[in-house]
Formats: sequence, C-alpha cells, structure tokens
Amino acid sequence: PAPDTVLILTAAALPKSAKRRGAGKQKKDITDIVAYLKSPQNRFGTDVTVEFKRLREPVMALWIKTEFQKHGKAISPAAIAVLQALKSDSTREIAGEIEKMHLALPDAAEISEDDVYTLLGMSKQYNLFQLSDAVFERNTAKALEILSVIASSEAPTLIVYHLSKQLAVLWQARYLPPSRGRSTDEEARSVGVGMGWQLDNLKKFLPNFRNPDEFERLFEYLLEADLELKSQSTDPFSVLSRLVYQLTTPLT
Repeated sequence: PAPDTVLILTAAALPKSAKRRGAGKQKKDITDIVAYLKSPQNRFGTDVTVEFKRLREPVMALWIKTEFQKHGKAISPAAIAVLQALKSDSTREIAGEIEKMHLALPDAAEISEDDVYTLLGMSKQYNLFQLSDAVFERNTAKALEILSVIASSEAPTLIVYHLSKQLAVLWQARYLPPSRGRSTDEEARSVGVGMGWQLDNLKKFLPNFRNPDEFERLFEYLLEADLELKSQSTDPFSVLSRLVYQLTTPLT
C-alpha cells in the first residue's frame, strides 16, 4: 500500500490471546492484537487500537447536548431524557435522529420535549415514560391503556428494559440521604440518571413502595418477563399485560 494509506479494521470484540486447551492443545492462528500493539514489532507506534464503549446515561446526556450544539441548537433537559428513553443507548440511532431534527427544524434555536415527540412520531400521552409513571402510581387501568397503545410501536424487550431501568433508579433512591429542596445532578448521577429533576420525578413514587421486600419481587417479575419474551412463543402483549398487573399490585 501507499505510505499514506490508513487501514481501519473494526470488530465487535478483540480476540483473546491463545490459551492452552487440554493436554498440549493450543488454539492457533489467533492474533493477540493488544499484545502486538505493546510489542517491539509495533516499533513506530503507528498501529493503535481504540475501544468505543457504550456511553452511560449521564455521559450520553452530555453527548446529546454537545451534538445539538454542533448544529447551532440547544435542547431542553426534558427533551434529552425523552430522546434517550425512546432511542435507548444507541449513539448511532440518536445521531441519526439529531440530524433529522436539525433538517426538520433548521431555524429552531432550541429543541423542546414536544419537538422530540412530534419528530419521532410519538404521543406525549402514550409513551414509555407515561407507562412507567402509571406503573409506579400503581394505576393498573392507566398503565394497561398506555401499554395497549405503545405495544404496536415499541419492541417488547425495550418496554421491559425501560421499566427495569426506571425501577432500579427508584430502588436506589430509597437509600439516598434526605435532601432539602430539589435533588442535585450529582445525586441523580449517583443512581444512574443524568439530571436532578429526573430523580425527583421518580422519588415522588416512593410512598407507593413502602414494603422493603417489594423491590426484589418486582425485579423477579421483570426478569421472568424478559426471559419469556426472548425464549418462548408466548404472545408478547399477554406477557406485558401480566407484567403490568404484577408491577401495579402492592405487596400485602
């Protein structure tokens, strides 16, 4: 190749170094990339490896804000939270949506929560956030109504993932020291969300979960639903409906 060639190889994971398997058996023809990069063979240091880890939620929020700033736009904290929830933790998908929003609203100085719902084709009344709020209110009828609307547009496993993530934050919030006034962003990051207002929105549901043993049971329900959705041919809506009943029924 020409001296100025740049060759980029991508992989889901780096292969591990050869290891002995059984008596005298060894895997062959496997390159330990990391060992090579550290070896004298890479004498010019021009061969490098870069790992792109998935961004955690607080870091993702900052990344979204920065990406909008590159387009000369601001985005409200609520809009960031909605975008993260609806597009999970895929930076590729979120980057695509950011580009679409920039093209759809070229003159907008700030992207609002309503803009995100509209441009993603989502309802502000029927979405993942409203579902988790209804579940934590222990309002079975409302949660089932929302589920019936979003079940056709959201992946069943994504619904379970969102409920699990929100419940995990709620569970951790029980152990935070009492705070005066609003929660800080630092407190929010300590339990896995990016901003204080998100933590406060979840903490208001804590009185509905007074039994300390309840969270373990709820996480078991979520795990069972996730496994059933991934391993069996049961109707997904039936699995999710049963899950909603389980999550909204207080432990007696």
